[in-house]
Amino acid sequence: MKIYWLALACVVSFVKCGDNPEKTIQSTLEKISNEQQLAYNVKELTIQGSKTGDTIFTTQRCEFKKNIGDENFGYQFIVEDSLLHPHFRIPIISHVEFNGIERLWMLESKVKNMNKKDLVSESTLKKLKNDISGQLPVWKELLSKKGFKHTIVKDSAWGNKVCTYINALSADSAVHEMFVDKATNWPALFRVIINEKQPFIKEYHIGTQKSKQTFLISKGKEPVPTKETIERVKVGDLFPVWNLEDTNGKAVQFKDRKAKYTVLFLSGINCGYCQKALPVVKQMHQKCKSNTDVDCLAFYADDSKAKLLSYMKEKGIDYPIVFNPEKNAEKRYKQRQRIRFGLPTTFILNGENKIVWIKNGYSKELGNAIRSKLKELGY
Repeated sequence: MKIYWLALACVVSFVKCGDNPEKTIQSTLEKISNEQQLAYNVKELTIQGSKTGDTIFTTQRCEFKKNIGDENFGYQFIVEDSLLHPHFRIPIISHVEFNGIERLWMLESKVKNMNKKDLVSESTLKKLKNDISGQLPVWKELLSKKGFKHTIVKDSAWGNKVCTYINALSADSAVHEMFVDKATNWPALFRVIINEKQPFIKEYHIGTQKSKQTFLISKGKEPVPTKETIERVKVGDLFPVWNLEDTNGKAVQFKDRKAKYTVLFLSGINCGYCQKALPVVKQMHQKCKSNTDVDCLAFYADDSKAKLLSYMKEKGIDYPIVFNPEKNAEKRYKQRQRIRFGLPTTFILNGENKIVWIKNGYSKELGNAIRSKLKELGY
């Protein structure tokens, strides 16, 4: 115990006696600004909920080379993400290269390969900005207060490192935090708190600077895009027949529904607009209780039973939710491609399981739109 307190005292003493925080910030900014080329690895955590399993773990390879003529970012770069798909649990690699003129994006997995090249434009710049979220150019902006306001700057400890801690607000009031290792003048952790309530947080655990020998190694041969052979359903098609379950453990197949029409809400736990639609779903479910000709179901195609039970308790959902219990990732992926719509999407199926109406998205008029269509159908 004495050794522990002695070690802690040494850390505190070091923090107090070391360079002041502003000097660390300036030294770090000079170090990364003066380097012509920088490479490092990152372990990224995307926290998109407060429950078990809501965190996505990504390993990143990042390489930046100064590009004096580029007025947008000042760098050519490669950012490569390796992760398990959060829904299908399939390993994927997402690779982005920017040479100052065009953006090359490649996706590789055992179920789908994609690649896309775009010349610099307003829409491409938005993609590129997202590509380097939490990376070197953003560090420089935060350290130099370019578009950021520092609210807290102090020396602190993170893990076993003595650091300078910076808490800053961006122009859109998102909280950004950085721990800079005082011994190396190199960021150790960068955190972006996009939404505290849901929550939605990105953490970048930054590795040490890598050898210059590794800089800007291109991916090389681009993956051959996978031809999409699975056709998405449309009005007039039969809704796919799958062996689904509701959260009570009961087997569900839409073709076996007794009602003349079924209102089906395709939703997802981490979809903000799906959450806004919850009152509409609940109201429709209550209305269907007194009308046996019309049924109402919420289908969470990408979420597990365990997550859904927790979500239902959190949101006060008192009606059964349907999910896909299929364990085979490739099979689930192929099933999902049949209904590859953005979330939320509302379907109305007739008694023969045929799709008679599809409404993508959410608005305050969604409930009225559903009621209007049912009225048109005679209900």
